[in-house]
Amino acid sequence: MNAHEHMQKHLRRVPGGGIAWERRVFTKTSALDPRELLDAAVDIAWTRLMPDAVERPLLEVKKEGSQIVFRVPTFSLEQVMAAA
Repeated sequence: MNAHEHMQKHLRRVPGGGIAWERRVFTKTSALDPRELLDAAVDIAWTRLMPDAVERPLLEVKKEGSQIVFRVPTFSLEQVMAAA
């Protein structure tokens, strides 16, 4: 099993439009390099969260409990206006 298959197998959807993996998924197998698993997780997140995007968006990555959660950040109108 390669890194991408391993991460697909352990993928979970989370409320709020995100996807997640248990933190141990990145380290429990010594047969796969954690850096390759992280690369696979990012690729999967882009594909799942923004399937029709021409460019790859920013990803918000947070530790929530025992999971690593990937989301596409959302910005309120006030945040956009404040940055302008």
